[in-house]
Amino acid sequence: MAEAKPRVRREQILEALRESGEVRIDDVVVRFGVSPATARRDLRLLERQGLAIRRHGGAATPESSLYEASFLERERAYIAQKRRIALAAVALVRDAQTIALTGGTTTAAVARALRGREVVVVTNAVNIAMELAREPRIRVHLTGGRLRGASYELVGSAAAQTLQGLNVDVAFIGVNGISVERGLTTFNEEEAEINRAMVYAAQRAVVVADHSKLEKATLVQICPINAVGLLVTDREARVEHVELFQQAGLEVVLA
Repeated sequence: MAEAKPRVRREQILEALRESGEVRIDDVVVRFGVSPATARRDLRLLERQGLAIRRHGGAATPESSLYEASFLERERAYIAQKRRIALAAVALVRDAQTIALTGGTTTAAVARALRGREVVVVTNAVNIAMELAREPRIRVHLTGGRLRGASYELVGSAAAQTLQGLNVDVAFIGVNGISVERGLTTFNEEEAEINRAMVYAAQRAVVVADHSKLEKATLVQICPINAVGLLVTDREARVEHVELFQQAGLEVVLA
């Protein structure tokens, strides 16, 4: 088989990644007629672009893999899309409002986009609190609880108790998956408990999720889809997924 042009080949490798969640070096070699060194170089480049996470013998998409990727791995994925989502999400916020932010890499992008605004932020994510700690116009309330190192989130009864009785204007909810049938989902029971408390404490709950999480479900449900009113995702979202959410009554903003 003649070797495909590098750009075209990488686009096709990325398409295969998005379809199946992973590719193997051996498969790239056979499909494209390249050497193992070239296949590894392609996967390295996709990883630098935040589109893949290399694994022994191949690569996977961090957001669609079946295990809970590390925070740093997830942060490298879909960087440009998360920034666009964050800017669109912050456009929904008015000054002096109280904003709740769950943990997650997309909500961390929302926190960065809030810089310079005059708001109150409630979060259980230590990294988000640190992002905003030196912002003079933002008052940050960090929940109590036990630190979950994999996500930098405070969880447990103390965190849940902090959220009881709070009146939040807008809650931005990060997820590992969102589907019409399964609702909002995450990998961890304790994170789900805190995220759920934020949804029900808010007058308006907004899901912020890139396209790789749409119509996917992970282990633990946060809440059904009808508990939230709006999804902010990126314009790479598949049309059929967007239509499914809209038919279920969820407003969708494409950033």
